[in-house]
Amino acid sequence: MSGIVNEETKAAELESQEQINDDDLSRLVDNFSSACLAHNNNKAAGEMIYLFCATKGKSIKVHKCLFAHKSSVFADMFVSAEMMEQDVVAIPDTEYNVLEEMVRYVYTGKVRDIDALACQLAVVADTYALDGLKTMCEMRMSKNFNLDNVIVRLELAEKLRMPPVMEKAMTFVVANAVNVSAKPEFQKLSGHILSQLFSKLANHF
Repeated sequence: MSGIVNEETKAAELESQEQINDDDLSRLVDNFSSACLAHNNNKAAGEMIYLFCATKGKSIKVHKCLFAHKSSVFADMFVSAEMMEQDVVAIPDTEYNVLEEMVRYVYTGKVRDIDALACQLAVVADTYALDGLKTMCEMRMSKNFNLDNVIVRLELAEKLRMPPVMEKAMTFVVANAVNVSAKPEFQKLSGHILSQLFSKLANHF
């Protein structure tokens, strides 16, 4: 019974936190609209689009002009013939809390829970050309390596072209070679990563 209660409590807490975040984002959006109107920019205030999170089935309403300004990917998307008549953009393969933080970054230049979400946000930042957000994630991913996260970060650093993360992750692997190489995921690393690691190991010893 206690297990059920705990799970229900966790679900309620998560839903409550999502509501708080939704309210925070709504205020950010409303404040931007007010600022646009205060500067007689009715067009910017009124042109909105919904970012749809398929994994959660929820949307966040945002300003097209701001997302186009911050992201060349969104800018190109908004002027495409396919999008001209639509007011919904699907954001695939992204959890709702990650989408929330992407929106928060676009409006404020800041994110919450970056330590926990750095890897997921890095993927979103790379996909939508949010270079400042990607740099923030890169800085966080270059710190606090451990046996459970170093391989994931190595793979992501190669995929997203993040040399600082790659270099520091490899330094950690070399210093903890016995324990890291014993992880099942180690054998699944790409040949490119493994060749670099073996070269560093040879130089180390």
